[in-house]
Amino acid sequence: MTARNQSQNQNNSEFPLGFSLGAVAGVALSYFLSSEPGKALTEELHDEILEFKTALKEKKLIPDETMTATEIISHVVAQMAEYESLEDAELKKTRSKKRKKVSPTLAKSPSKKKQKKFSGV
Repeated sequence: MTARNQSQNQNNSEFPLGFSLGAVAGVALSYFLSSEPGKALTEELHDEILEFKTALKEKKLIPDETMTATEIISHVVAQMAEYESLEDAELKKTRSKKRKKVSPTLAKSPSKKKQKKFSGV
């Protein structure tokens, strides 16, 4: 048996184990969430999320409290991109104002004093 075949056999034997562990975890989570403490936790999380959305709406970070999590993330990312582009534009304006205009004569040949060449001792 080659090394490649051994590697494939090892990978194939790990798949059922991973699948089984995932299934067990899913069943356990489903069972917990359907129990009384799980339902209470779900309601508490729902209330916390609504409070968070209300706070975001009050701070005018999102336009609507009924937005889904994906919509909120997309909205916030778009706002960040817009803010960065505005910030870049302001930075460019500031840099262009700081540049001083140099007269053409100074730009071509700044005053140089002729130095005497050292003739030695």
